[in-house]
Amino acid sequence: MPGLHNDPPFMFTEEYQKDFYSAYHISFDNVSSLTHPDTGYFIGELPWTMFDFATEQSTVRIGGLNRKGLFTRQRQPKAAAYIYRIDFNNI
Repeated sequence: MPGLHNDPPFMFTEEYQKDFYSAYHISFDNVSSLTHPDTGYFIGELPWTMFDFATEQSTVRIGGLNRKGLFTRQRQPKAAAYIYRIDFNNI
């Protein structure tokens, strides 16, 4: 959730999302053709959801929003968006 923070990170915090995407990048870098031209077997990666979006309300959706995006519904970056920025700038 945007603005939800905790140390140590727990689910739905920006720190948790940031740690998740950091681990995601490390996993993909281990099998990337860009990093390992002789043994890598794919190029590219894509976040599951770029922006938060509205969905039906339920017990698993806080306030009827899917908040897995790298950006809020107002297109403001969350902490995890900067992980992508750093990773893509290093390519």
